[in-house]
Amino acid sequence: MYKWFSMYRTGMTQTDWRALTERIQPLVQQKMAFVNKPPRTADTLWIQPEITVKIKFAEWKEGHSLRQPSIQGFVDVPPHQCVLE
Repeated sequence: MYKWFSMYRTGMTQTDWRALTERIQPLVQQKMAFVNKPPRTADTLWIQPEITVKIKFAEWKEGHSLRQPSIQGFVDVPPHQCVLE
């Protein structure tokens, strides 16, 4: 299981989002892969944790969430090897 930290909505173009939407279709699943429940889950599409991205953020907020997170790009690292730096 993985830990949820924050939502990431910026850093990608509309073309990037379209490509990602197509890429995740085979990864859709019914169950979330997080040990902790995100604050908003209505209308959420859960996917298998197989895609890894690099996130830039301003700071850690209380409760282990991120302030101003943005997606910097996709990285070729298996999700289970991702660590906080």
